[in-house]
Amino acid sequence: MKKIKVICFLNPLSCDGKSVERWKEVEVIFKELDIHYELVSHAGDLSVKVRDILKAGVPDPTTFVGVGGDGTHNALINGMMKYKESSPDAYLPSYAIIPFGTGNNIAKSFSMSPMENLIFSDIRRAVISTVWGADYRLDLGRIGSRYFADGFACGIDANILKGRDKDKYFLKKIPFLFWMVKGYLIYLYNVMKNIFGYGSVNGEIEVDGEKRYSGKILNIIINNTRIYAGEFDLTDTAYANDGKLDILISNGLANYLRRYLLSHRHFPRKIRRLGSYGEDSVYHIKGKVFNMKFDKPVPAQVDGEQIADAGEFTIETFPSAITLKIPVEPA
Repeated sequence: MKKIKVICFLNPLSCDGKSVERWKEVEVIFKELDIHYELVSHAGDLSVKVRDILKAGVPDPTTFVGVGGDGTHNALINGMMKYKESSPDAYLPSYAIIPFGTGNNIAKSFSMSPMENLIFSDIRRAVISTVWGADYRLDLGRIGSRYFADGFACGIDANILKGRDKDKYFLKKIPFLFWMVKGYLIYLYNVMKNIFGYGSVNGEIEVDGEKRYSGKILNIIINNTRIYAGEFDLTDTAYANDGKLDILISNGLANYLRRYLLSHRHFPRKIRRLGSYGEDSVYHIKGKVFNMKFDKPVPAQVDGEQIADAGEFTIETFPSAITLKIPVEPA
């Protein structure tokens, strides 16, 4: 069996600079397991960095390891896919996750978390998976030229994110105030502001060329992996290797709030299913290509990062796009 080359990618500015401190924990585990690795610490665009490394050539087998949250994984996977577009016959390494982010939707969808203490050993499981993990053929979504492993959203959720990012940027100029309010309070403030201030728009949705919905739209989520916004399992039939994505439509505040209140990822499935009882055939649809049109531009986000507001979005599915190495060790 060939020895796997492991290349870890770390943005030292991620997690407000805490990723560098946490990396020391990971180094210890790599050494304990006698796994040799290279560390690429890069504060710039990781998608460009990973493409440059692929162009220079890597041996088969190699595992690229994203050390960070969903934004880090989005950047690295986009770099890998852009390289694949330009060199379709070239070798593409496997990908593994060491979760350091805030939401960690992708990691949590595969029962991983950033916990490493007396009770939990998920970082250790993640490190083990870089070499001895199971190979999972991960689908990807794409909007325009941008790929995503986690999900896309437009409407109220994206507007909450936009407001949070704007307030966070402002408060960071006042370090003491930023320290006092913390990230979750900023998020909660924007949730409450949008619940009472954001309104539905009119829109139409086509799935695989067939018109499936027309009417009021408050929010749309299109998931590849299951976990959304860090803690919610809103589309628990989303399998990231089935060649399809799952769209979830909220037409108003009532079904939007009901789903969130009943869909925490730690709730039993029978409780979570009550959040969309009797509505799945209309509002929860699987498909490969989604086209959404609105009567005015709406905010949108991909893998937790803002994209430009628009009145129309098209989402495509790319089945089995990359190989994700996932833990096989018990939690």
